[in-house]
Amino acid sequence: MAKMKHLLLTTIAAVVLVGCGPSVDIREAAEQGNIATVKQHLAAGADVNAKDDKGTYKGMTPLCVAAMSGDKEIAELLIAKGADVDTKHELYGTPLHNAANKEIAELLIANSADVNAKDGTGRTPLHWAAFGGHKEVAELLIAEGADVNAKADGGGTPLHGADEEVVELLIAAGADVNAKNKYGTTPLHNAAIAGQKEVAEPLIAKGADVNAKNDDGETPLDWAIDDKQTETADLLRKHGGKNGTIHSAARGGDFEAVREFLAAGTDVNIKDKYGKTPLDWAMTTETADLIRKHGGMTGEELKAILK
Repeated sequence: MAKMKHLLLTTIAAVVLVGCGPSVDIREAAEQGNIATVKQHLAAGADVNAKDDKGTYKGMTPLCVAAMSGDKEIAELLIAKGADVDTKHELYGTPLHNAANKEIAELLIANSADVNAKDGTGRTPLHWAAFGGHKEVAELLIAEGADVNAKADGGGTPLHGADEEVVELLIAAGADVNAKNKYGTTPLHNAAIAGQKEVAEPLIAKGADVNAKNDDGETPLDWAIDDKQTETADLLRKHGGKNGTIHSAARGGDFEAVREFLAAGTDVNIKDKYGKTPLDWAMTTETADLIRKHGGMTGEELKAILK
């Protein structure tokens, strides 16, 4: 009797285990590096290219998650089971966009991943590697034919957001240091506003125009001043950087620059894109006095006159 009872309990346990799939989602297992659970899912007939429809992994396939987590063993297993190496997430792109390390990138490329695939905003894997400072991944992508001057939907190239670890690599591979996005912004503008002195230095050394103007007439120095990036602003001035607008000169308290704008005939009450006059931005008494001496008024004062 006891023997029969034991056999019955064993049979019930086996049925329960077979009837219930793994409690952990295959994408979660991939992120955790839990290859045993991934194998369980695949053995149970899970679609290797299925995209999660909700939660943390919404829109992602297991391979995308494995690539992001840097788990080569799981990525290899998924590819062997038919995972699409170029499956695309609406925002995050392909598994190659998300490759966390060189090993993953090599595996994906060896299985014909497109090195110039674009994500939902037009960025390539090289954009992502550059922005993330993944130098080894960037080197591999370039060696495999990635376009160093590829433009995203907004016109930005990998160099527009490159981390200091990658900027010299991109330049050596032929990246245009004066490339402009659709707003006229250069990589040096972006380095200036982010306070990335270590990025600005090699850009300038390789010929970046320190006085390039965007579509609003703003130079890299204007952007550095706007975000109070003092060290980067000093670097730009050292290399001949100037203000592109009188508003920025006033904002930075640069008396001589304001004086030069006024001497050149700049409208003392011209409004910028925020509707402000140079006097609205004046940061020092000396600069404010100079502007008033030339008839400058604040935006509110101008409104009062027009009433």
